[in-house]
Amino acid sequence: MKFVFWISGLLLVPLVGSTLVFFGLYLGSGDEEQRLRSVRFYRWSVVVVLGTFNIWIFTRVIQSLISLMR
Repeated sequence: MKFVFWISGLLLVPLVGSTLVFFGLYLGSGDEEQRLRSVRFYRWSVVVVLGTFNIWIFTRVIQSLISLMR
């Protein structure tokens, strides 16, 4: 599981950084394209977080089922 959390963390760093940079550019310039880019990176960040959560939950469920079968 540590491997999954490390990969998730390494993916989140550039995604959240890009979100903040493009949102800052949007606040500075008011350009709608910058806001849309920020929203896209934010949504990918949410996908990574929810995917990591799903992997964690299903790993726990499978481990529980295996322990019940023994």
